Amino acid sequence: MHNTDWGLFTGEQWEAMFQIILKRKHENNGYQPIITIPSGDHGIEGFTRTGDVFQCYCPAQDYDNADLYEKQRNKITTDLNKLEYNKDLLAKKTRRNKNKTMDIHNA
Repeated sequence: MHNTDWGLFTGEQWEAMFQIILKRKHENNGYQPIITIPSGDHGIEGFTRTGDVFQCYCPAQDYDNADLYEKQRNKITTDLNKLEYNKDLLAKKTRRNKNKTMDIHNA
């Protein structure tokens, strides 16, 4: 659980809130969530039809700044590698040109 100004969050609660925010903020750009299934979410939480890609991370506990930095860096690195590995599958799912540039956003 991660302690915030709005209370404690589990990873699932953080992602659920993140999805609500992204859907509202990017609805005009066709925001599409990537639902986590047993094989994972392919390294992203969602994307827009304009090429923006979003990823979120909620630490399992409160860490000091140095440990949090390490956890965030490792998570982002892992997810970017998953995104690279799954780019062809995601291109098929999104019916987009797989060579189009995507902008990665982290929260």
